[in-house]
Amino acid sequence: MFDPRDEARDRDGREDGRERVYDDRDRDDDPRMKAALELGRWTFPAPLGYLNAPKWSNASLVHDPERAPLARQAFEDLATGQYTKQEVIARATSVGLRSKEGLTLSPQSFGQMMRNPIYAGKVESPEYGVSTRGNFEPLIDEAMFYRAQAVLDGPNTVREARLAHGTIGCNRLLARLRHLINWAIAEGCSTRARSSGEA
Repeated sequence: MFDPRDEARDRDGREDGRERVYDDRDRDDDPRMKAALELGRWTFPAPLGYLNAPKWSNASLVHDPERAPLARQAFEDLATGQYTKQEVIARATSVGLRSKEGLTLSPQSFGQMMRNPIYAGKVESPEYGVSTRGNFEPLIDEAMFYRAQAVLDGPNTVREARLAHGTIGCNRLLARLRHLINWAIAEGCSTRARSSGEA
């Protein structure tokens, strides 16, 4: 199960001086944490693609204008079922998706990102027993998130999607060939008929 602390553990608990985000010492004994989570407020450092909102904001997260479109595209690519996780990482890296430290995403970090329901607008914290709608705008819709989960869970999904894609392509090609063959036959017969009539 996804644990939001997995992403936050290696980063400073307070990001850009915003007091909304607690550090690890606060989390263990501060009852305000669960109360905030139950209200849909994200009290951890923002995941990749989001930024912690200013303290006065009604939302706890806002979209990162630089990384949000790239993170969304990664979900879209994975959800198609036409790419493996490694291929999606390579595509995301090629268009500039990096960690907040500027590093290429590792398969583990990328996997945690794709598994994190916060991108579909859900706040989940197993430690506090919280699962609720976040008070911020989702990066993707739930349908896309669950399609991506299905790809991650199904080892043959990509292969089957590629076979289906290839079959569709073959069927279209065959249909065009049949059309051309029928046209050629019809034209040939018409030409021969005209030639015979003229003779």
